[in-house]
Amino acid sequence: MIAKSKFKYLPSEKFLEIKEKIIRWKKFLSYYENGSYNIKEIRKNALIAAKNIKNNTPGNVFKFSNSRLEWVRESSQNSKVNILYIHGGGFIAGSLDNHRPFAKILSKKLNANVLMVDYPLAPENKYPTQLNEVLKSFEFMKENSSKFFFNGILGDSAGANLGLAAILELNKNQRLKPDFGIFLSGFFDLCLKNTSIEENKIKDFVLTREFLEFCVKSYSGEGKKLKKSSLSPVYGDFNSSCDLFFQVGTEEILMEDSINCHNKAVESNVDSTLSIWPLMMHSFQSYYSCFPEADFAIRELSAFIEKSISKPG
Repeated sequence: MIAKSKFKYLPSEKFLEIKEKIIRWKKFLSYYENGSYNIKEIRKNALIAAKNIKNNTPGNVFKFSNSRLEWVRESSQNSKVNILYIHGGGFIAGSLDNHRPFAKILSKKLNANVLMVDYPLAPENKYPTQLNEVLKSFEFMKENSSKFFFNGILGDSAGANLGLAAILELNKNQRLKPDFGIFLSGFFDLCLKNTSIEENKIKDFVLTREFLEFCVKSYSGEGKKLKKSSLSPVYGDFNSSCDLFFQVGTEEILMEDSINCHNKAVESNVDSTLSIWPLMMHSFQSYYSCFPEADFAIRELSAFIEKSISKPG
């Protein structure tokens, strides 16, 4: 099914203010010089942003495999939902500090225990290191929860890629199969074949084709077959998958990635929902404290989980 936003839509003034701030802020960033991207600068800018976020005190952080994991529990004590949260950042950036505040909001608004995975970043760590860490982290989460718990995966941007790729792999094992998957502004086709990359290149003020190409090369290395489902899950087998939810904005160059994955899931008789938000930017959900559209979008995620839990069987 395709979900539509439940309020009469005009972009809020707060959203338009944030949009202008981001556009101005990006003009001063120095991570792109002489035709190349500087990963150190990208990560430094991300950490500077994280230090300015309120409610960012670490919780229960521990080492597991080659990653750091952190439990975020802002849910009620009777919550029976566990979510493995996989952050975005183009496979090359992002950390617990960057994404903890969003994980706390997800935990509270979705009434779920959220396990964040701080997977090793590219290019120091190449594919499939990141995917393997996600698979191990989900198995850890499921093996350490009650059989009465509902276990899912949620990822944004590149994290959505890793999340969906993990689900397609986990679907093969009934014992480890997740109960649901949620994907925000997902990057699912590393071949960069979708038409919205060109159609939305003027509208998208967050991502560019050149940056995506840099991220793909950093993550996959040279000579990899990018149509492998573990790299580009849009080309994978969706049969027998758990319930899926894709949420994306119309201004994103990655919009069609979500549409194509949803359509493929539906063709495979999977219960999949696609929610397309007018005029919204890449990963708009993470701006939950800045404008109302993000809050409404997170409410959709909660409704999806409730619906999936209430299904018979």
